[in-house]
Amino acid sequence: MSQTLRELFESSHFQIIMGPHSVTLGINGVMEGSDDMLFKNPVCVLTACNPSLGHDTLQIRTKEENEALQKKLEEYLIDHGYEFYNASGRAADGSHEEPSFAIFRIDEKEALGIAREFSQKAIFYYEDGKGKILYTE
Repeated sequence: MSQTLRELFESSHFQIIMGPHSVTLGINGVMEGSDDMLFKNPVCVLTACNPSLGHDTLQIRTKEENEALQKKLEEYLIDHGYEFYNASGRAADGSHEEPSFAIFRIDEKEALGIAREFSQKAIFYYEDGKGKILYTE
């Protein structure tokens, strides 16, 4: 994976939306709002958009393709009994944003397994007030 792509992932902002409340997180912790709404649970932010596992660059898909991929991820999470909420991941400069899901009470290994299942290069993981990017390859 290129250094530029790693820098993009690591500078991204991740917003978790729970009804009228939201919190924005990054690798340095809370950027906006309060993480009290997470109830001290580990959470990962994961998308199915633009699957790029095995490629050096992002493989940008059409809006329709990404919507279908997100629907499959949502069905997977429901079928497997995960607690999840709408979220988004976006570049720090706002140039790119992807719809995502925030999955609660999930450990790193399990989160990475789902990411690989949906051909994602990386996910955001937040626990104990700290955020980090976990890479699948």
